[in-house]
Amino acid sequence: MEQKPSLYDSVGDQLLRLPAQYPWLVSQNLGTEEDGSTDQIFCTLHDPLFKYQCQIPELTGKHIRGYYHGWVILSDHPKSVMWSLWNPLTSKMITFPPLIVKDGDSESIDECCLSAPPDDPNSVLLLTRINKPSFVFFRLLVAMVKYMLTIPFVIQLDIVVKKKEVLIKLLLLGAKPSPTYNCCPEWTNFLKGSCTELFCITVAFIEGKPGGVYFFKLDMTSLKSEERERFRDLDMTLMDWKEVDVDDSRFRNLSRIMWEKMVDLKDAVFFVDLSDHSVYYKPAIASDLGGYIHIRDKMGKILYSYHVKDNTISLSSMPLLVLPTSNVSLWECRLEDDHGEAKFTVDSKQKDDEIVAGSVVTDGEVEYKESHLLNLPLDLLETIMDYCVGVEYMNFRATCKRFHLAAPLKKWRDESAFKRLQAYSLISPWLMVLDKNQGIITFTDPYLGDNYFIKNLHILRSVGYQIKCCSRFGWLLFLSTEFHCMVFFNPFTGDIRKLPNAGYYFYSACFSAPPTSPDCMVVGFSASDEWVVSIHYVAQEPSWRALRVDVDPCSIRFPTFFGQDLYALGDEGELIRFENLGEDNYSMTFVKANTPLSCCSTSPTECYLMKCDRDLLKVIVDKYGECIEVFKLNESKPEWEKIDSLGKHMIYICGTACVCIEAKTPQMENKIYFPILHSNNKKIVFYSLETCRYHTFNGANIQQHFKDFFGTTYHLSPHWWIEPSWS
Repeated sequence: MEQKPSLYDSVGDQLLRLPAQYPWLVSQNLGTEEDGSTDQIFCTLHDPLFKYQCQIPELTGKHIRGYYHGWVILSDHPKSVMWSLWNPLTSKMITFPPLIVKDGDSESIDECCLSAPPDDPNSVLLLTRINKPSFVFFRLLVAMVKYMLTIPFVIQLDIVVKKKEVLIKLLLLGAKPSPTYNCCPEWTNFLKGSCTELFCITVAFIEGKPGGVYFFKLDMTSLKSEERERFRDLDMTLMDWKEVDVDDSRFRNLSRIMWEKMVDLKDAVFFVDLSDHSVYYKPAIASDLGGYIHIRDKMGKILYSYHVKDNTISLSSMPLLVLPTSNVSLWECRLEDDHGEAKFTVDSKQKDDEIVAGSVVTDGEVEYKESHLLNLPLDLLETIMDYCVGVEYMNFRATCKRFHLAAPLKKWRDESAFKRLQAYSLISPWLMVLDKNQGIITFTDPYLGDNYFIKNLHILRSVGYQIKCCSRFGWLLFLSTEFHCMVFFNPFTGDIRKLPNAGYYFYSACFSAPPTSPDCMVVGFSASDEWVVSIHYVAQEPSWRALRVDVDPCSIRFPTFFGQDLYALGDEGELIRFENLGEDNYSMTFVKANTPLSCCSTSPTECYLMKCDRDLLKVIVDKYGECIEVFKLNESKPEWEKIDSLGKHMIYICGTACVCIEAKTPQMENKIYFPILHSNNKKIVFYSLETCRYHTFNGANIQQHFKDFFGTTYHLSPHWWIEPSWS
């Protein structure tokens, strides 16, 4: 770890500039001196071993509240009575008179804004208060400032100061944006303005960690002036604080403003802190580091880095020297002009339902590089392609334009191709991700590490983000927003099979066999006026049958067929058995199977249920993957018995359905595969029950070894494990 005792140079007291290619964080311990050091720690998110630890006199005992126009806004801690401005390049300090608010609660000061540099005639420092409809401002000279308040809608505040007369103008802009697919129980909103743009970031939480991040922008220049207005004239003494109450009773009728949903942050970067609701923004950073919204968790230990374009979150821990109680903010420094344009190219000749293989995948880009090594005659290439099937065919076809021409798009349904596909064996399910923003379906092979892509806009438009799908036997079962019914979809053949309209919204669903089988039964759990389980035999019945159940369908997780019965987990991990579904003697019981004392009991856990040959398995994983355990149901006792090996089997974990199958190669067995990627090599992460560590594959070789989910990336777009099926 590289540390330097001071950020000051040896000549004078000028603060040294930090390297401009990184977004830097500065950490302050805001506790008492007995609680820890008063040093400041500068660290970069992209190289945690590279740190500066120093003590800057101007920051001692001060709380960094924001950066505007090259000036740092500081306040004392914790009372927030003394405020000042500091320029880190010139070391100039401007100190304000003590802040005395009407109710004496200066600790309620929350957000701050500096309208212009202090030497600008239009400079005002404005402060807002937590849960109080008022703001405080200080006039440096004479000023006009625009600032955004949320009470809980968005208001534009204009202040015009001339001599001793102050004109305050409030313009109602409307409600904050909200996602249309609101399925998360907890939300946190952040608002940030920059020049003429206003940004809104909404972070949704599922089981304590971000399960969705939504990013919106409002162009202030596009707003009309027909909004409600309210003026107040006040007298203000020169160079003094003034507090203004905001009576929100006159702003009940919200106006409509058009927020734009952003799908790419490009070279910009945000840093938001859930502990103090602060937000920092850099409009430009090195091109390979931009595009992220970094989210520090409420406990101050975890950093979630959301990549807007890829719709993924990378998990990392805060640097060890940064205490959970520390105030952490983004350090503003001048950056090099190295911005690059985000690219995403797809062959213009590609058809909507065509499958291609990408040989080069970097930062969400798909590039096709034409090879000049093979200058074979076209008829010879066509002969070679006749002997290729499945993945081989896709790889060959995507190599270059010449191979693309020699290998036409196949439907894989003619007799000769189908026979070859029957003999073609794939060794693992693939991770399937629906990326609506980029318009592609991505498949990742966890063993070989290859990525394959389908451009099928029809299906992408049909699958809603909040729909809980189920995948088995190479088929995806989901509720189609286009057909308004449950449908089966085989992404490898493009086959779509619609089911009758059930009249219910299913919170979870499963099926016993492929829809091509005469024994395929589909089961869905729903709640309207009453709790029901709906059953449909695909090849035998024209409609659904509904049976009442005594358990909330919202709590049903991982429904799994096991012989003639159906098992599922409840919210607390309890086991529920549905016997003889579809028969007159149908029944539902709670199986009170005891679980041995778990090593994962000290932290929040997630439970997964699956069938493994003649056994029923439950996998328990704690929040950050530090502990993982596998249990087998002993029905005779009944109890869950812990097991230390899967033998020749392998488990694929997913958020809606899990699968356990026998491995087709020794390298794959006795492992649990997760729908997450290593943040560096972008390979699928798996847990080995033999080593009790996490790894990734490098071809047939195992590489990497780590103990938890830190340093990995997970998808926010809909994703499932699916077993390739070409029939």
